[in-house]
Amino acid sequence: MEKHTVPVSVYVAVDVARALSFLSDLNHLSMWTLGTRVHEQVAVDTWVGEVSASGQRIYLRAVTLAHPEVPMLEWQCGKSMDHLSVVHRLCLLPALGGGVHVHWISFRRPDVETVLGGQGFDAMAHQAECLRLKAVLERNAGRTAPAMAPEQVLACSVFVDAPAATLSAYLADLGSAAQWAAQWELGPETGSASRLTGESGTLKEGRFRDAYGRAFTASSSLIDHADLGQSVLIRTVHDVPNAADPWAPPFLQVFAVLPCAHVLGMPAADGCVLHRMVPTPWRYVEQADSLAAMRGESLGIKRRVEGLAGHPERFADGLSYTPAIAAASV
Repeated sequence: MEKHTVPVSVYVAVDVARALSFLSDLNHLSMWTLGTRVHEQVAVDTWVGEVSASGQRIYLRAVTLAHPEVPMLEWQCGKSMDHLSVVHRLCLLPALGGGVHVHWISFRRPDVETVLGGQGFDAMAHQAECLRLKAVLERNAGRTAPAMAPEQVLACSVFVDAPAATLSAYLADLGSAAQWAAQWELGPETGSASRLTGESGTLKEGRFRDAYGRAFTASSSLIDHADLGQSVLIRTVHDVPNAADPWAPPFLQVFAVLPCAHVLGMPAADGCVLHRMVPTPWRYVEQADSLAAMRGESLGIKRRVEGLAGHPERFADGLSYTPAIAAASV
């Protein structure tokens, strides 16, 4: 959807902590990337090296975004230590039955377009690198053959012209979910003793019903990563065994709220990229076209939050970031 966002995923049969430790050490890049590596450490958390795309001298920094369930990591890159304007976000999603989905989001800067980038170099190169990453980590864990993934991470992105705090607060309020989630209805129990609210009165936990009237419990959590954005997790537990089909909310949904000023390397950029990740059992990936439904729901979130932020006119400007001043002149 959002054309500046490039996501790829790979399932790895190791625990989240091991994957995070490996990815946080920039010395490991040469073991699995197609040419990205570091040569010299120039600060506590910053190295000089080169990247797959160009082979040019580059500064790289690894920043860990702490999270109790879905830790995230950023590689921040640039041509000087004071201007690390290229961002790679790695989200480590726990998989059903063990293991981890390494979900890699890179961003194409709107003001630095290249022919190779426009032809999909990032997605192709990063997918190949992810396969190598899987092999290295699983081999180090004692495996002699690849572990098969129990599910696939479905993901989509959309530009939302609203402050990160506004967008993440809306997503974390489960009382708003029925406005955008096709499988979500407020149950008769909502508002009773099961209702837990935060300081702002937002609904953090409650009882709901899905599109076929089946009851479930949902909870949400919001983690603030300061200037790097926020992340929102929504978990559901279904009353009916095996009610995990596309007509019921997923067990886990992860929303990364990513300020455009940061991830697109444009300090004057307004709004956010909303990137949504949902681990989905293979048998449900095609059923009811789950990815298309996610995209439609993301548009509903965009429309409502841009309205809350006082920018309802931006909905018609499309799925991807465009400068507000340019949009106003059309």
